[in-house]
Amino acid sequence: MRKVLLVVQLFVWSIGCVVLFSSALAQTRSEVVKAKVVANHPSERWNMAAHTQLPLGTLLQAFHASTNRKVTLKVSRRLPKNSPHAMEIFQAAADSLGISSEEATLQIEYQPAKLPRSGQIVQDAYREVTAMSPSPVKKQREYYENEDIPKEAEQQANAQTETIPPTQKQPETKPTPTPVSKKAPARSSKDRATQQAPFATAGTYNTRGIKVAVKGFGLQLHAFNEAAKALKEAIHLEKKKLGKVYIQVAKAGDRTNYRVIVGEYPTQNAAQKAAKEFKNKYQLQAIVKQHL
Repeated sequence: MRKVLLVVQLFVWSIGCVVLFSSALAQTRSEVVKAKVVANHPSERWNMAAHTQLPLGTLLQAFHASTNRKVTLKVSRRLPKNSPHAMEIFQAAADSLGISSEEATLQIEYQPAKLPRSGQIVQDAYREVTAMSPSPVKKQREYYENEDIPKEAEQQANAQTETIPPTQKQPETKPTPTPVSKKAPARSSKDRATQQAPFATAGTYNTRGIKVAVKGFGLQLHAFNEAAKALKEAIHLEKKKLGKVYIQVAKAGDRTNYRVIVGEYPTQNAAQKAAKEFKNKYQLQAIVKQHL
């Protein structure tokens, strides 16, 4: 009899272990994807990634079979569905995985997002509907002439009549005289030239839009076709305290380039050394440019 009970207990324990193991496997999913290596972005961390299907905020482990390395990444951007690559990772994450090419095949493991239960959805919808619906208004009973009115109803009617203020006559408002506008003096051509929009002519400007005289060389980190985008990126780099940030306006025919340049170096060799330090320390690709 004892042997039979032991066999039954072992059987039940084995079934429980199988159920727990299958549920743990069902929670984590694994798939093989093609990933593209892109340049690092200063506004995002190195362990951020982009995916075509996974929701934002999903944590996943990327495994590279050839180097036998793993990295934990977080999905922060969504790729279009017709993208040739299912995933994009930054250059810093590729260096951690030992990837030297622009494309790589990775094996990723992640946990799918948990959806709320149907009962919870119904409860939330009921709360929203009840919050939006107006509160019911109690109708007062009407009494006939021959019917006796109770004292409570009579007191409530008197209180309502007392709270209504009597109509008061508003004083007549006299129209205010309109002031006579004086004509502004005409501006000269010199004043118009000094009040031009910032970044209008070729040269080097600071983040306030004032043209400055800078000599030597600098490190170009970004280039834009619009002045607003260049100014936004320059202010962002200035907050990081990487050095003095300038916006260089260069015109080539009908096209205008707005370059975001950091630093002021006397020689080209000094600027090249600083570019290597930027790549090693901040993981930023810099191009040496001469100040205008």
